[in-house]
This record gives sequence, structure tokens and C-alpha cells, in this order.
Amino acid sequence: MENIFAKPDVPFCKECGVDTRSMGFVNRVPAGLNYMDCYICGPCSDMIDADLENETDCFDIWFETRCEEVDSDPEQQYAKAFRVLAMQDMDNSNLWGDEIKALQIAVNLLYSCHTTDLLWLAKHS
Repeated sequence: MENIFAKPDVPFCKECGVDTRSMGFVNRVPAGLNYMDCYICGPCSDMIDADLENETDCFDIWFETRCEEVDSDPEQQYAKAFRVLAMQDMDNSNLWGDEIKALQIAVNLLYSCHTTDLLWLAKHS
């Protein structure tokens, strides 16, 4: 079914969930998913490229460490939630109208909360 809703455009990495504006901006690449537009941060992009070039399967091991690093950063508190939403988008490419809308609302709310928290931190630091 064609997506009739506007795709949210968010700065999060579809792999690790990091806000690519503050971490992993260098070498980030656009990553349009089925129902949202986001990015792949520089470190994830570099590791994927290295994995493909060397025909290795190291990304999964590296990815666990990357997620732990991102999740330990207080400014990246929404990364884990975004990873869940991105995985839902990738795993369910046959979502229907209300499901698509719910996913996109969740992404927009997550981004709104993240942005509000960053603005609050900027004012109070």
C-alpha cells in the first residue's frame, strides 16, 4: 500500500539511533526507510563499508559495543527508542494506514521530546 502520510525526516541513525547532529555527523549518509527518512551515522556507515569491502561479519559484534556507547551518553537518551521504531519500520514494510500513521506519530513525538530536551539543556547549562 502506498504511504499517504508525510514521511518524518529525523536526524537519527537507523542503525544505532544516535542523533547525527551531535555524534557521527562526519560521513553520515541518508537512509530512507519505508515510512521515515533518517540517516546512517558516520561510524555505522564506515563499519558497514569496511565489512562489505573485507567480506567479514564484524558489524554485529561492533554494533553491540556502539549501542552501549551511545546509550551511555545522557544526550542520546532517545537512541534506544528510535532503534526500536526503525526496526519496526524495516521489519514491517507492509503496514497499513493506521499502523503507518501510528509509527510516524511515534517518530515525530520522539523527535519532538528529544529536541525539547536539547533546548532545555542548552538554556540551563
